[in-house]
Amino acid sequence: MEKKAGKKKENYEGVCSIMKNKRIVVSFVIIAVLLLYLVLSNTASKNDSIPDITKLDKIDEILITKDNITINLKKKDKDWYINDQYLADGVKVNKLETGVRNLEMVSYISNDHYIRYDLTPEKSIHVLVKNEGQVEREILIGKASTTDRNAYVRIADDEAVYLANSNLNSDFTTTIGELREKEIHKFASDVLTWLQVSYKGKTMTFEKRMEAPEEPKDENKEAETNEEQKEKKTVENWYYAERGNARINKEVIDPVLSAFSTVRAAEFPEVEKKNLKGLICMIKGKIDDKEVTMKIHNKFGKEAYICSSTESDYAFTLEDWSVKRFFKEPKDFK
Repeated sequence: MEKKAGKKKENYEGVCSIMKNKRIVVSFVIIAVLLLYLVLSNTASKNDSIPDITKLDKIDEILITKDNITINLKKKDKDWYINDQYLADGVKVNKLETGVRNLEMVSYISNDHYIRYDLTPEKSIHVLVKNEGQVEREILIGKASTTDRNAYVRIADDEAVYLANSNLNSDFTTTIGELREKEIHKFASDVLTWLQVSYKGKTMTFEKRMEAPEEPKDENKEAETNEEQKEKKTVENWYYAERGNARINKEVIDPVLSAFSTVRAAEFPEVEKKNLKGLICMIKGKIDDKEVTMKIHNKFGKEAYICSSTESDYAFTLEDWSVKRFFKEPKDFK
């Protein structure tokens, strides 16, 4: 009897223990569910509070500060200028302008962890947007998202971290050199009426004449070519002055005309234009009554030459392949 009573007592205690453990497990599950609910509720509340940012109508100044260096972009009439000194590349600045003008926050991220998102004072890019002296927008730009389509940002004094609707980090990680207008001069090559190239002690002068087209020698020439000649009352011919005004093939002169008509700088080194020495090649061109002169000076680095032009106040570099299109000798023009 005593053995049976002992067994009953053990069974009773076992059942109690199991029930107690179940209550503990159930309690933990309830707590976990409540915590999850609180987290989700808090996140939803945060997402509901994403700021609704008004699109900006007008912007005339953008200040970009990174590593204690500030780039001041200011609009004058239709052009943008850098630090009131250099003409800026309109396409690049317009992209920056569009980014801050149409800024939207697509999601709330955090209220801290600034180091993780490169939003500390040391890592972030500070952008101030103005119009007529009035601050219209102030943001801190952190690193790009993993998709490279967005960037983490903060707005003015708001402690929250948001995900912006574009990759502002990629656009605003820039320098004065990258933002400067690289176009030295650009005009249609067919407006040039005169060209002179001086290289290795030789001067080659070319003049354009608009002349009546030659009659086709072959009477059986394709009708299409004949019709084109009739429609074109005059044709462009180039003559080589130092060779008794001999006419030269258009295929020979065209690459030089094209190279001179569009000149884009690779960089703007910290060298005064007036101090340039070591002239290697000089190219002059006339457009109506205007004369444009470009000089190619010494080698600059391994793959560039330092140059100057009457169309720019600053010395600039051209890449090796670009410069060598002007390195021509009399034997190259036939």
